[in-house]
Amino acid sequence: MGRMPVFRKRYISFALAAGLLFLFFDKAEWRVMLSELKTAEWALLAVAVVIRFICLLSASLRWQVLLLPVKRVALAPLFSAMMIGISADTLVAMQSAEVIRPYLLSRWENIPFGSTFATVMVEWLVDLLAVVTFLIASMMALRTSAAGDSSFQLAKLDRVVLAVLVGSLVGLGLLWLLGWHANGIERFFSKRSLREVPTHRFARWMKSFGQGLEVVQRPKRLVEVFGYSLLSSFLVGLTSWVVLKAFGLSLPFFASFILVGFIAVGGMLPTPGAVGGFHAACQFGLAVYFQIEPARTILPVVGLHAVLFIPPTLVGLFFVGRENLTLRKIQEGGAAASLDGQ
Repeated sequence: MGRMPVFRKRYISFALAAGLLFLFFDKAEWRVMLSELKTAEWALLAVAVVIRFICLLSASLRWQVLLLPVKRVALAPLFSAMMIGISADTLVAMQSAEVIRPYLLSRWENIPFGSTFATVMVEWLVDLLAVVTFLIASMMALRTSAAGDSSFQLAKLDRVVLAVLVGSLVGLGLLWLLGWHANGIERFFSKRSLREVPTHRFARWMKSFGQGLEVVQRPKRLVEVFGYSLLSSFLVGLTSWVVLKAFGLSLPFFASFILVGFIAVGGMLPTPGAVGGFHAACQFGLAVYFQIEPARTILPVVGLHAVLFIPPTLVGLFFVGRENLTLRKIQEGGAAASLDGQ
């Protein structure tokens, strides 16, 4: 009975993905898509895949910096955990990478799960700040370009960008406060009666979680992390621009960073591997802000999703096999670690 909610959530996520995909393909012109597929520049797509892996390597280096106050970790296990997390996110459960990759790293490197999970939370908020930074610059360029004739839509996007910016800064501020007072919180709950097992478990969790937040207390490290996030966002934008160009959509380079914002939104929707949500969000961005016919966006968006998700998923499956693991066991271990906090 306890497993029913999990299955229910999974069915809902697949149903949502199917519904969004149906809307995405509703106006597809299959003959046009076949023609576009035949004329696609496959060399550019190969370049996009290479850029994608450079982006993931940059993200692994950023995670390494985030973990420095806790432990100096080699790049190989960081990259491996990230690839396995993407595979699990795509094939097993929606948005599971943010739990599975810190779980795997804590298991391999003997680091408390709370510490690795805290670094992922910091990373997520700093990533949002990097995306917003490029969005603001791109919107300024869009307003001054020939393509900038959708001022009403941009005005609405301004409000969204401002909300995300404020939310990211507030989130980082809260993590800073939590990290600053983590030791005091841990001491307070440790003094409770030994019979109160959940209280002492929470105290251990706060101690390890606070260690993972130490990077927020170090401005130089935090600036370094933000630099890596800027690089990662730039590389995602570059990947998007190259893929669109490979399918005949020659947008201004800055336009790809508007699209990165919609990719981030699509990734937040609770569907496995961002399927459906990614496609709907990207199609909306291309159609509304760059006046591209929805039917013309279908193959480029499918290609972009494939470049961003399929190669890392395949590499992740290689690492799963090399470690003699299964995605199901990894998911169950991550869920247990998140509940136990160790």
